[in-house]
Amino acid sequence: MKVKERLDDVELIRPIIILLVLIYHSFAIFTGNWNPTYNFENISVYYWLAKFSYSFMLPCFVFISGYVYYHKQKHSTHTINFIQFSYKKFIRLIVPSIFFSLLYYLIFVHKGQEFNLNSFLFDIIGGVGHLWFLPMLFWCFILANLMDKLNVKIYFKLVILCIISLISFTIKIPLGINHAFNYLFYFYLGLFVIQNKDYIVKITSDVKIICLNFSLFILLFFLLTSLNDKIVFFTVDSYSLFFRATAIVMIKLFTMIISVYGIFNLYIFINFLIIKKKYKVSKHIKYLNSVCFGVYIYHQFILKYLYYDTILAENINIYVFPFLGLIVTLIFSVFLTNLTLKLRVGRYLIK
Repeated sequence: MKVKERLDDVELIRPIIILLVLIYHSFAIFTGNWNPTYNFENISVYYWLAKFSYSFMLPCFVFISGYVYYHKQKHSTHTINFIQFSYKKFIRLIVPSIFFSLLYYLIFVHKGQEFNLNSFLFDIIGGVGHLWFLPMLFWCFILANLMDKLNVKIYFKLVILCIISLISFTIKIPLGINHAFNYLFYFYLGLFVIQNKDYIVKITSDVKIICLNFSLFILLFFLLTSLNDKIVFFTVDSYSLFFRATAIVMIKLFTMIISVYGIFNLYIFINFLIIKKKYKVSKHIKYLNSVCFGVYIYHQFILKYLYYDTILAENINIYVFPFLGLIVTLIFSVFLTNLTLKLRVGRYLIK
């Protein structure tokens, strides 16, 4: 049986998530995760916009990767060869990660720093800047493929992976494997959803249910994010190790609740449009899907350059600045992606 190459719901979800990534990084200076720019001001609305765009975007990326992977497995007529599978994912994710990490390191990281070969190799292999996501996703595929060989029910695996995600503290492990332990739960969540898609869609295909869930998500997002902002003060060194560990686990638990519920809301809304409202994926949406990977690769290069290596921040009002950064980054990311795809080596890297 031939597997449908593209899923309509994924075709709609992926560009939305990419847009959320761009919004978050454009407004990241207001969360403290990026260094402030010239004439920086704390703007509360921008802080919450960045927090909201970040709330479930990365877990959702991993979720749809698992969702598509298990969809293909479900309809495949042959067993996947582990070596071939690993090689394909290595070419797809690790090769572009190393190539663009090298560029990112040379352009942004190495400036003004003393060169250290061990640190350099560790960073390049694990992904520099936003590119850490690619090795992490690679290991999600590899670990999931290995775990599939275990004769254990999906519910048990999800519980175990949930616990691992909550207790997986930030320990640097070569090749970025440590990040995979944090996100593998969402990859397997894709399996759970693909197995129960008909039932999930059936019980949620109602406008009232969708509106109610979205309202609850917004309420939950503000509540748990506010709690996390308070709990984070208990993770400093002045508290005991047990107290700090408990605080970190609580933060991760609240973050996971927001992420799962955010994914759920986006998923049921998109499938409502497709199944209930008979929405057909347009050629424009398909085009956006074709450039998503490239946009992800290029966007942070452009934003970092605009924010810290140009006079843009000095001459643009801070209230307008992140919106301008978002628009310019989106345009140039798409342009560079299209330019890259015209080259044979470019298609090898980001197609």
